[in-house]
Amino acid sequence: MEIDADYFARSILMPRNRVLQDTTQLYEGLFKLYGCDPVLIQTKLCPHMARQYGVSIRAMEIRLEHLGLQKAVAEALQHKFSTIDI
Repeated sequence: MEIDADYFARSILMPRNRVLQDTTQLYEGLFKLYGCDPVLIQTKLCPHMARQYGVSIRAMEIRLEHLGLQKAVAEALQHKFSTIDI
């Protein structure tokens, strides 16, 4: 029951389509500012998204992980792509 409530809360506070779109736009902006610096991009992306959605950094990390965005960002940085493939 608690897992269902957590999932429901994440879905309401951080809707899938909006998070995907916002993460993609933020990644592209950070890539333009910092180039392919994985440390800068990864340390700035999640805290920025958490502030934008009014949630904790950990909650945003979990949401990004559940949506496959942590992996997508890591792969984009590894291949030096300016966009995320989602």
